[in-house]
Amino acid sequence: MAAEIILCGFLGLLSLEDIKRQEVSFWLLGAAAGAGLIVLVSQTFSGWTDLLFRLIPGAALLLCAILSRGKVGTGDGMVFLIIGLYCTVGQVIGLMAGAFLVSCIVAVVLIAVKRKRKTDSFPFVPCIFAVCLIGFVLHRAGLAA
Repeated sequence: MAAEIILCGFLGLLSLEDIKRQEVSFWLLGAAAGAGLIVLVSQTFSGWTDLLFRLIPGAALLLCAILSRGKVGTGDGMVFLIIGLYCTVGQVIGLMAGAFLVSCIVAVVLIAVKRKRKTDSFPFVPCIFAVCLIGFVLHRAGLAA
């Protein structure tokens, strides 16, 4: 439970920053990674292979950022790398899929109300935070595994 609270706290702070400046602080990412390493070593570490698999989704998103020449933010990939320190690979993939779904819904709504054009960008970390928070609440309520 402590890991979930720490992760949600960092994602909340990163979300505020992403909304405000459309970028995430490397200092805050570093702090989240440091806390994630402590959580990993003390609670969830089960071998280097497991850790490698946890980091693959974030690494794939970073690769997409590089290949898209900035259309996908590198900060978003780094956030998912850090999430891999806190969560299992299944949780990371579920969180990523949920965040993509939420971002699609938000994008459609923003385009429909003419607040954004289809070529505009918007912050993705708040979508990650929303899905993480919903998953945390559902898990605590016994409605999710």
